[in-house]
Amino acid sequence: MAYTSDDRAAGLAALQSNGGNLRRTARETGISDATLRRWRDETDARKDAANGARMPEARATLADRLREFVDAALTVAPHKLHEANLRDVFTSLGIAIDKLQLLEGKPTSIDEVRDGDGRRELDEVLAKLAARHASQDGQASGPN
Repeated sequence: MAYTSDDRAAGLAALQSNGGNLRRTARETGISDATLRRWRDETDARKDAANGARMPEARATLADRLREFVDAALTVAPHKLHEANLRDVFTSLGIAIDKLQLLEGKPTSIDEVRDGDGRRELDEVLAKLAARHASQDGQASGPN
């Protein structure tokens, strides 16, 4: 199959978001792991200028799609939690967030302890979710 430069850039961005895991990227993109390996090796060997120029855009596009997924999942979660397997929901969210971190060049593991910062950020996210849920419940019930 003939791939375009955009296909190649998207495949390499997906490979990066998967931490270099060829099999997972092949499953997700439909591009064979042999093709992905060749592209990775060729890019590493010569830092292809055409693909190098497309990579930031491909990473940004994939990152935008992952952010949309995370936002949609968090929006739906309060209304569907009673139906969902929580482990699967939060595993999916964790994977999406890890991929975003990789695409943005940020760590995916905790390397240091920061006093209070993480708890404050978590409290802010939970407060936003609770406010959104309360707002949506108020809109759904409407006037009596």
